[in-house]
Amino acid sequence: MAYRFVVEPSAQQDALEAALYLEDRSPGQGLRFLDELDRCYGYIQDFPRGFQERRGRFRHAMLAVFPYRVVYEVEEDIIYVYQICHTNRKPSKRFGP
Repeated sequence: MAYRFVVEPSAQQDALEAALYLEDRSPGQGLRFLDELDRCYGYIQDFPRGFQERRGRFRHAMLAVFPYRVVYEVEEDIIYVYQICHTNRKPSKRFGP
């Protein structure tokens, strides 16, 4: 089954902020982060139910190289990406209830 893949504006902003932060700390790391994020997106598209549901209907996919997670959900034939967040982020800033 082919899924439509939708990255919400808030997740796009999260990714941009993370990439800029990493690039500022170490040149080249922002691009490396975006490459890793693209790989994670590809895995989610290939195996949308490959990650266990957490906090209700949301799934969390971890990036392999960076300590970030992708928060998404699958609704019928659409994958919605809602947030990209650092794994050490304050609980009050995390997505979901």
